[in-house]
Amino acid sequence: LIKGYGRLKQLPEAMKVLSEMQREGIVPDQRTYSTLAEACGNVGDVARVMEMRERMGQGAPRELELACLEALIKAYAVIRDVGGAEAALADLERQGMRLTTKGHAALMDAYANAGQPHRVKECIEQMREGGTQPNKVHYSILLKAFCNDNMIDEALDVLQTEILVPDAVCFNIVIHAAIRTQDLDALVRVLR
Repeated sequence: LIKGYGRLKQLPEAMKVLSEMQREGIVPDQRTYSTLAEACGNVGDVARVMEMRERMGQGAPRELELACLEALIKAYAVIRDVGGAEAALADLERQGMRLTTKGHAALMDAYANAGQPHRVKECIEQMREGGTQPNKVHYSILLKAFCNDNMIDEALDVLQTEILVPDAVCFNIVIHAAIRTQDLDALVRVLR
């Protein structure tokens, strides 16, 4: 239930489930707190992510600590705090952990939301160098970053050369940007 509410960005409902668990005498385990941290990250609630991480306690399994740190990166991305996201990344790396594909997407979102499309592109290159293949989620973040910065030609290049099978989401990002900027040439190129 907590995970479902978290994915729907309904944090108050997720927190109510936690309260109900505690009221019923059910002691939340580390995974519950990790799941709540992810829900908090999705809505940009940095303080609550840190609280859930603290509640999880010392000695938490590495995968749960990693999930919490990635949730913290996501929370910072939502509030457009690149410095906070990078600090969480540094903490993750100090502990000898590596970002998952979900964590890469969260970091890329932080850069995209802060208007740093070239940093998003660097993340994709670093993923490849590290042996992780970027997926459509990563490329759609790159498209969003370029389009938010009115770099429609760069977005079109990504659409035509990087994404093997672009989907409707990818096309719509560029189409909306072309319409917003009144770039009819780009619109025609996307529709071809």
